[in-house]
Amino acid sequence: MSWNFIQEQFFFDPRFPKSKIGSKWYFPARETRKFLEMWLDEQK
Repeated sequence: MSWNFIQEQFFFDPRFPKSKIGSKWYFPARETRKFLEMWLDEQK
């Protein structure tokens, strides 16, 4: 996925797990996977 796609589709969703450390964004793997699975189900 491109950064633009991520931002347009779900980055600003309050349920999306993310942390900004310095100038970089980090996404915890397990929580992000759960979110993406839920998000994909919602897109059907």
